[in-house]
Amino acid sequence: MLMRIDRKLLRSVLLFSIVVAFGGLLFWGFAARSIRAETSHLWIVAQQHPAATDRNPGTETRPLRTINEAAKRAKPGDTIRVHAGIYRERVVPQRGGEPERPIVYEAFPGEAVVMRGSDPWSAQPTPQTRSNAPTAEWEGRVSERLFSRTDPFTQQLERMSPGYLRAQVFDRSQPLRQVLDLETFHAQPGTWFFDPSTRQLRVHLDRAYSTSNPPFLEISTRRAVFAPEKRGLGYIHVRGFVMEHGANPFPSGFWRSRSTQAGILSTRSGHHWVIERNTIRYAKSLGLDCGSEGRYDIDGLEQPIPEGVGYHVVRDNMITDNGCGGLAGWKQTGSFIAHNIIERNNRLGFTAPETGGIKVHEFIDGQIVGNVIRNNECFGIWVDNVYRGARVSRNLVLNNRGAGIFMEMGGGPALVDNNIVAFTSLGEGIYTHDASGVTVAHNWLQGNTHFGVYMRTVTDRQFDRGDGTREEVATRGQRIFGNVFIDNYRGHLSLPYPAEPDTDNRSNYNLFINGTVWQWEGQEPHRFVWNYRSEHVDRERLVTALREAFDRGDLPIEDIPNFDRWRENLSLSLSGWRVLTGNDRDSVAPLVREGEVVNGAIEKGAISLGTFTPNLEVGDVSIFSRLSVPPLPLPSSDFWGTPLTEEARFPGPFQNWPREGEVHWHLWPVEIDLVPSTTRSMAETYENQT
Repeated sequence: MLMRIDRKLLRSVLLFSIVVAFGGLLFWGFAARSIRAETSHLWIVAQQHPAATDRNPGTETRPLRTINEAAKRAKPGDTIRVHAGIYRERVVPQRGGEPERPIVYEAFPGEAVVMRGSDPWSAQPTPQTRSNAPTAEWEGRVSERLFSRTDPFTQQLERMSPGYLRAQVFDRSQPLRQVLDLETFHAQPGTWFFDPSTRQLRVHLDRAYSTSNPPFLEISTRRAVFAPEKRGLGYIHVRGFVMEHGANPFPSGFWRSRSTQAGILSTRSGHHWVIERNTIRYAKSLGLDCGSEGRYDIDGLEQPIPEGVGYHVVRDNMITDNGCGGLAGWKQTGSFIAHNIIERNNRLGFTAPETGGIKVHEFIDGQIVGNVIRNNECFGIWVDNVYRGARVSRNLVLNNRGAGIFMEMGGGPALVDNNIVAFTSLGEGIYTHDASGVTVAHNWLQGNTHFGVYMRTVTDRQFDRGDGTREEVATRGQRIFGNVFIDNYRGHLSLPYPAEPDTDNRSNYNLFINGTVWQWEGQEPHRFVWNYRSEHVDRERLVTALREAFDRGDLPIEDIPNFDRWRENLSLSLSGWRVLTGNDRDSVAPLVREGEVVNGAIEKGAISLGTFTPNLEVGDVSIFSRLSVPPLPLPSSDFWGTPLTEEARFPGPFQNWPREGEVHWHLWPVEIDLVPSTTRSMAETYENQT
């Protein structure tokens, strides 16, 4: 009996202990979550609040005055919320966040929060114009005491003529242009001139001011507006700010020199940042850098490049009017760059490399998706020096200079799909050199001044394969499937003549359209060109191959060219291209030769693509027919987000053509999935398919 009671008691005690223990675990779990919630803190910064001071606790009624004071106090999980104002400071995050507990810097919704790398500067009328009458020329001394770090008025701007400086001068917040002599200065409004011997600065404005109402002028005093000093911080979110006026260097040879790839917003070799809904503009050189920056630590702290750089999300930003480029990043993995508007970059007209709306190196497993990249005086998207697992998809790339999309130096695999690339000046729609393993599929390539797609090998460099070995560059394993080519002036395609048997470049299932604009009247409607490196391929071999095709009757005798002239340009019609290369046997090329010229376009087949609107108008959709385009290496959606199925598809980035009639489509904004999907399986999928 006692034994039974003891056993019952024991069972009761054990059950109670389990309940208490489980309850205790629940309690400590809730307590831990409560402690974590309590440690998350909201810091309020309100420069214009009458009670604002950095001695305050950072509440709405007693806010902090500077963002940097909040940055000093913030811990993982905290949010720094900033009210309207012009904050003239370089924000220096002191620490990063943690997974699921980032440190968030955000502008108060609906308020204009501006971070500037400039300070106001006072000037007087120049001696030549001092009078009571209004004048457009003003001058003053630039004191060394204005600069807490590097003085940009003593720093030569890299890759520019001697005398051009990193400094900037602003009238009504807009940048003026530096000139190097007084004669030009007096002749051209909107300029500034600096005498380093006297430190006198002169500005020539585009309107006159009186001494009673002087102009509002600013000069750049800081390199960056948001950049940690410590390299490698992670889990930082930055959203909703206007960032402008930094005096940063041009990234000339940044991987070996002291001219680092440093934006006015810089992740400083960080990881897992989210940068969204910001406006980044008027940098002296680069707007945003989100990679490893360079071997040299620009802050002089001699910090090495940390491991694990990248995994950023950069979305919904406006990146415009920067001196050399919009966004750049060297050595980053898994970053997602989406839905940004990137316009009018390379404002200073650099002709050196490292300029691009987007310019990335060693962009591993990264995606560039759904951006508008327009009117840049440089390459639109430039993916350089290793791009394993990279994807460039569903971007609208219009009216850039040099090439719309440029893939350089690597073995891939990479996927360039469902983009609209048009009106590139002095270059191609899609260009590759020293690049292999690139699939170019379902793109719309229209009105580019050179070729729609141009691929070639130009050097004997080697690239890192990612396994500790190196490989010499080539142009092999390229796939050009299911694209639409329209009125590219020099021709549709230029591929290298195979220098070795395993080159294996294939083009097929494309739609080639010429003759929709008046410039084509009387010209050859379709053009394909072989390119090659003279040290690798004998030109006579090509001439012989073409002669033999005519001798066999594979090509109509009436199309036989002057072989001496053909030897110089290696240009082929579609039929010659098919016979000599085996490419584009299933491609479609409707001849739009007939029809009345109306409003600058041939009536039948007229296609109009707008740059500024942007919109697409097609007068007769019957030229678009479904083809059995091979599936892409990864699941894909068309430009609108419609999934591509396994059935026959339309060439180009649109899968919703009506059966007949005309279309009028507005191309922006485009809703895209902003959750980054992995590209890590691309290599395996690509190899299995091809």
